[in-house]
Amino acid sequence: MKDSLKSIVVLTVICLVVSAVLAGINQVTAPIIAENQSSKANESLYAVLPDAENFEELALPEGSPETVTGVYRDTAGSGYAITLETSSQYSSSNMLITMGVGADGKIVNIALTNYAESKDFGTETYPQTYIGADSALSGIDTVAGVTYSSAAFKNAVADGFTALMSVADIAAGEKTEDQIVSEIGTKLFPYACNNAGVCQISATGETYSDIKNLYAAENKTGYIAAAEFGEETIYIAFDAFGTVISTYNSEEEEADASSYSAEIEKASAEVAALVSEKNDKTVTRLEKMFEGAEITPITLNVQSSVSSAHTVITPDGNYVAVTAAPYGYGGPVEILFVLTEQGDIVRFKVVSQKETEYFGEAVAESGYASKQEGTSVNAADEEAVTIAGCTFTTNAVKAAYADAAEALEAYNLFE
Repeated sequence: MKDSLKSIVVLTVICLVVSAVLAGINQVTAPIIAENQSSKANESLYAVLPDAENFEELALPEGSPETVTGVYRDTAGSGYAITLETSSQYSSSNMLITMGVGADGKIVNIALTNYAESKDFGTETYPQTYIGADSALSGIDTVAGVTYSSAAFKNAVADGFTALMSVADIAAGEKTEDQIVSEIGTKLFPYACNNAGVCQISATGETYSDIKNLYAAENKTGYIAAAEFGEETIYIAFDAFGTVISTYNSEEEEADASSYSAEIEKASAEVAALVSEKNDKTVTRLEKMFEGAEITPITLNVQSSVSSAHTVITPDGNYVAVTAAPYGYGGPVEILFVLTEQGDIVRFKVVSQKETEYFGEAVAESGYASKQEGTSVNAADEEAVTIAGCTFTTNAVKAAYADAAEALEAYNLFE
């Protein structure tokens, strides 16, 4: 009994001594560790603003972008350092970015302190393309083939500018017409954006006498005309069928369309020509499927991945043809559905796609189409639609089903 009591006392004393020693060590080392951590954090700040005197962290307002982890001001007034954290669908760990912005509002340096993406967008070269850019990020694109990671990087940098301008006297950069159109397109045409959230809309390349420029979504689901109104440029947005859906001024603020009736009329004529050209191609395609059919383009009140709709009148029955083009992995997957008024799929054809080799072949092969025909557009057959190992392409087909069903419902309501 005495031996047991003695052992307990000895163990207790040992524990107390060890605890006291550890507490003492922690008291000595904690400030050193904190200083080292602070020094390491400051390293990235000085890396992008090497001539800075000292850094003062600025308080960010509520609602600041989550990608922004800190904004620091050089107390000597040379500029600001912004720390960012972001990720893409292919991140094994978060991307860490520090950017230095001069007092003139332009990026003077940018450092990528952690990059763990499945593909390299050019860690040594791509960030350097941002040097000299202001908040408009004019002329900076994502990297082909590494869209998701480079878009995440670009969006984080844009968020950094947003946060900086909320706490510092930095003027916003001037956006180009292409950038304004892309931002309006992203807002109005989410179905014209790829899976990285980048709106795929570009100028037609044609010269117009009555308007400044005309832009078309890659999947033909929307159009934006840039027109001159005095010294201002206005932007007129149209849906896939050529119907005006919104008008914006040069500040990207929604404007009263009635103020621009003459400009809208001119732009509408140019858009109508593009819609007609698109419809002619679909009519030709349908005429090959249904010889002798009477095919007529129709206008529907839908805003989705649906790019066109037609009635198809044949001796054997009347149908509605709907073309939808949601985004897959590589680009739009354009699908033509020929439907009964009840939604039964009479014909299913993949018109075009930009998927990687295997997946593109899988969705475009006749065997895949035959699985869809005879099913209902209102309830996609999960087994028939799914392509093993190909989530993006499968999701695009499912989206096409949903949007085609919505278009058919709009047609039936109209009728």
